[in-house]
Amino acid sequence: MRRCLTHLQVSLTPDLLWQSVDENTRMVVISHVQSRTGYRTDLKGMARRCREAGVYLVVDAIQSLGFCALDAAGWGVDAVATACYKGLLSAAGTGFVYCRDELLEQLWPAYAADNASLRVVDDGGRWSLACDDPRDARKLENSTLNFAGIYQLNASLRQLLAIGIDAIHAHIEGLVDVLYGGLSELGYRIVTPADRERRCHSLAMTMDDLRAGFEFFQSRGVFLSLSGGRYLRLSVAPFTTRGDIERVLEVARDCPVR
Repeated sequence: MRRCLTHLQVSLTPDLLWQSVDENTRMVVISHVQSRTGYRTDLKGMARRCREAGVYLVVDAIQSLGFCALDAAGWGVDAVATACYKGLLSAAGTGFVYCRDELLEQLWPAYAADNASLRVVDDGGRWSLACDDPRDARKLENSTLNFAGIYQLNASLRQLLAIGIDAIHAHIEGLVDVLYGGLSELGYRIVTPADRERRCHSLAMTMDDLRAGFEFFQSRGVFLSLSGGRYLRLSVAPFTTRGDIERVLEVARDCPVR
C-alpha cells in the first residue's frame, strides 16, 4: 500500500509520519531536510521505529549531505539517494545511492543492460537477466558512467572532508542563527523551527504577498526561492560569509512587505 501525507506539514515528526504506516507498509521514503520548509527530520528516531516494525527506511538527502552529518549505517537507514550539485558542491548530472546489503539484494534495475554484474541470457529466444551476486551494486548501472562528474565529485568530497563536516555544519549553524535572529527581530514570520536540531541550512518564511517579497529581494541582489508557492526560502552554504548574512538583513530591513 502506498500512502503519503497529502498536506504540507512544517514539522514532520516521527509521530506524525508514523500515522501513515500500517501493517501493509514495507518502506517509508522521506527527506532528511524538507525542501520547502527547511525542517530536519529525526532520522534516528524514524529509523528505530522502522527497524522495530520491519519496514525499510529510504532517505532523500539532497538538502542535507554536505551541510550536516548523516550516519546512514549508524542510524539504521536502509538507503540514501542524492544528487551532488548542492551541499556536495559538485556538478549537475551526478548523484549516487547508498543501500544496505539486505535491501540491495532485493533490488532489480528498472532499466537493464549487460554489464560487469548483470548478464542478458538468451535461452532459445526467451530473454532473461541473470546476476551472479545480487549484492553487487554494479547491477544498477545501465550505461556508461559520468566519469567527468565522478572525478569532480571526488575533488569536492576531498575538500569537504579536509575541512570536516562538523566544522562546516558549525559554520552554517552559526550563520543561520544570525539570520534567524535578525529576521525575527524585523518581524518576519519564519516557519522553519528555531530548534537547531530540527533545521539545517535553509530558512523558510511566509508573507502576505510572496511575489512582491521575492521580487524585492531579487532586485537588491539577494537570491532566494519561492518554495512550493507558499514560502520564501533563504539558504546558507559552506562558502557563505558573515558579511553575506549582514547584507541580507540590510535588505530585509527595507522590504515593504513582511
